[in-house]
Amino acid sequence: MAEDQNNIKNILLVEDDPITASLQSINLKKFGYNVIIAETGDKAVDIALKTRDLDIILMDIDLGSNSIDGTQAAEKILKTRDIPILFLSSHTEPDIVEKTKKITSYGYVVKNTGSMVLNASIKMAFKLHEAQIREKEKESVLKQRSQELSALYEISKNINLTISKKSMISKVLKSIMNVVKPSIAFIFFKQDDNLILKDIKFDNKQIKFDNMPEHKVGRCLCGLAAEEKSPVFSIDISTDKRCVMEECKKAGFKSFAALPLCSHDNVIGVIGLASLTTRDFETQKQFLESLTSEISISLVNIGLFEALQKELKEKKANEKILRESENKYRILFEGSSQGILVADTKNKKFLYANPAICKMFGYNEKEFLKLTVKDIHPKETVDNIISDFDASLKKEIHLVKAIPCMRKNKTIFYADIAVALAIINGINCGIGFFTDITERLKAEKSLSESEKRYKMVSDLSSDYFFKIGVGPDNKLFLEFVSDGFGKITGRQINQARSLDQWKKIFHPEDIPKVMQFIAKLLKGEKGSIECRTFIKNNILRWIEITAKPEWDENYTKIRALIGVVKNINERKVVEESLIEAKNISENIIKTANIIFIEIDINGNVTNINKIAEKITGYKVKDIAGKNYFETLVPKDRYPYVWEEFNKVIKTGKVPKIFENPVLTKTGEERVVVWKNNLNIKNNKIMGIISFGIDITERKQMEEKLKKNEARYRMIVENINDAFYIHDFKGNFLDLNENACKMLGYS
Repeated sequence: MAEDQNNIKNILLVEDDPITASLQSINLKKFGYNVIIAETGDKAVDIALKTRDLDIILMDIDLGSNSIDGTQAAEKILKTRDIPILFLSSHTEPDIVEKTKKITSYGYVVKNTGSMVLNASIKMAFKLHEAQIREKEKESVLKQRSQELSALYEISKNINLTISKKSMISKVLKSIMNVVKPSIAFIFFKQDDNLILKDIKFDNKQIKFDNMPEHKVGRCLCGLAAEEKSPVFSIDISTDKRCVMEECKKAGFKSFAALPLCSHDNVIGVIGLASLTTRDFETQKQFLESLTSEISISLVNIGLFEALQKELKEKKANEKILRESENKYRILFEGSSQGILVADTKNKKFLYANPAICKMFGYNEKEFLKLTVKDIHPKETVDNIISDFDASLKKEIHLVKAIPCMRKNKTIFYADIAVALAIINGINCGIGFFTDITERLKAEKSLSESEKRYKMVSDLSSDYFFKIGVGPDNKLFLEFVSDGFGKITGRQINQARSLDQWKKIFHPEDIPKVMQFIAKLLKGEKGSIECRTFIKNNILRWIEITAKPEWDENYTKIRALIGVVKNINERKVVEESLIEAKNISENIIKTANIIFIEIDINGNVTNINKIAEKITGYKVKDIAGKNYFETLVPKDRYPYVWEEFNKVIKTGKVPKIFENPVLTKTGEERVVVWKNNLNIKNNKIMGIISFGIDITERKQMEEKLKKNEARYRMIVENINDAFYIHDFKGNFLDLNENACKMLGYS
């Protein structure tokens, strides 16, 4: 059936036999496929890597002695691209089939099983490949988004509660390494036109980057980010003319991101991220900008907070220092991006309001100075807020979180408020540092929604995820399992807490294999196994377990085993169907009206089918083990046929189609047209499989026809009369010499 040109699937058919390739190509094109043929494994690899619009590969296993075989070609192709490969071969040995399963999971089709079976197998491979791609994309997007939101929430929470700049910088870089996963991350602080390194983190202790060169604003990627006040990204710094720091290139860095830290219109620093492999950091631009914005605000706030703490401590020792620092406070107060309000602790009336707090609430400074604490909060929350304000006055510094605040236009937002005590102009004051956390709360809500979506995906998915803790003496215990566990196993989570309980889930024959797999994971290896599990009513279901070890921070001890369990029952059903198709093809060989004879490398018959028995007169039990050439080849043909057979065994080159007589048990010679194939196991020629058609009767009829034609010609040419034959239109069909003379023609 023809298909829309835009939907035609491109198939690479890898087959060394031209006739077989041509026939298969014709059949495939009938189903609407576009077919490209490769005669060797090396050519198949070359086409697969250069032709990006290929949809599937049909791979023969035996591709001749001058080429890599189909399994080797498939392994090379799958190393560089993800494409379904369906093995199409005459091999039916279990070890060959098992070898292909380890390479790809898209199936194995025996040649000559029919075009409908082949087309169904191709469509099944397409569906399986599309399902795997969709699942990977969903998992990747969901995981990245969830990680970013979670990281943004955690980093924001940690840095807003941190009052030490050094501690905050360390936490920020550590979080970036965990979430963004660069090879190296570092942070500069801007001082005049210089960028001063403050901290650096590596993901690999083997990275040699001991001497960080001096950075200047406007020079190299970090300097450009500081100058332009916007992120700078480079996929390959080795060819990027903007990167002039040879130390970065010598350290092996490939890709880079420079992220400015800004307060209002001022750059206060730069965060640098580098990767040893090619990576496009710009794909995470939105997340990185949100992160640097949060870090910038916190750095400014901590700077203000540290300055305020220092001044508060010095105030106890010397009131004069407090008065002299008033101008410094004013600069910090006016220039801070954090909202600051100063209130009289007695009447709760505001005495000072900085520009940032005015912008936050929508009042100007004169309007603010007419208000009290209760005027900037919703009426229903005022009593509790006043109570919290009074309680905070008993401490020098106090943080109250997520306080509802009311703007001039009556809209509500939420803020974390750090309250400090101070004496200003002889008045006991409470200073409130306001941080608008509305966006953070939205992020938390988004995270919550993301978790709900994850749960929904988990509920709808037929897979489940698990994490198994590893205690002392490698004692295992269940830490986490997703909701899909119940769907696949039919059990409650509390029925799988210990190793003894796990053993009841698996089929007894598979338990040794499962225990060996666990031992492999505990040695630090990763991998996957297929096994059977019991669900409700002792029904068996096939599953695939893929897992890997999770190491501690120092990479010295395995602390958990993490993995995913997939329901592969449907795939197993397909595999069993393929095996059934193989059995059908074997039955066809046994019952088809075609001679089938299998000969080993010594020329001895190993197997024949019913048709061969009927034509030769020998039963399998009578002919098996006997030399084919001594028994079934006429004596006058024996030397030539035996010599040709030995050439085939030595060179691996098989004649296409030829005629050769067969000597039956009764001594009769039967003419047979043969098509031979090499019987190969483990890349070694084991003999020849021959398919033949008895054409003896056809040959006899041809001979009789020749004799009749000669007899007719003799009679026509020797009669004395003119003789001719013409059709109804008067055209001569035949005439003898006398007729030519009579009519005057030669």
